[in-house]
Amino acid sequence: HKQEAQEWRWELLDKRVDRWVAEELTEYAEEVHKLVGNLQLGRRSAAAVQRSLLAIYMATILAVHHRILYDTENQLWDLVSSKMGIKWEQLQSAAFGEGDQSFEETCRAGLQLFALAAQEVRNLLNKRQYRVVAHACEIAGHSLSDRKFHGSERAT
Repeated sequence: HKQEAQEWRWELLDKRVDRWVAEELTEYAEEVHKLVGNLQLGRRSAAAVQRSLLAIYMATILAVHHRILYDTENQLWDLVSSKMGIKWEQLQSAAFGEGDQSFEETCRAGLQLFALAAQEVRNLLNKRQYRVVAHACEIAGHSLSDRKFHGSERAT
């Protein structure tokens, strides 16, 4: 098993990795809706859960997208931050409540993490996925900057 693990390469998974990334991001659009709705209703605990889910899982999705391997999950968020840059790192830190931001600011940071992840992987989305993700970005207050659809033409 050790040799098999050492010989493993991302290329062995081909386009399945990109399809997984696109579908996972699309599924997390629901968390954006829940976060925005819970904030509007003043449900702080529920909003905190949604914010945390976005902060945790956007890094996982981007780690797969960028083919980042790590020995332990404890490295995941720092590795993704290194790859994505200072803006991502600051937003992720805020979404995790590591600074002195207000609760609302931490929630906005979680929403912006989703929007940045969407921007990063938008070319992997099929038309259906793009519509779902773009709508979630809009309600999060961050339009997907690419107005024209550039995703693959896979069937929806």
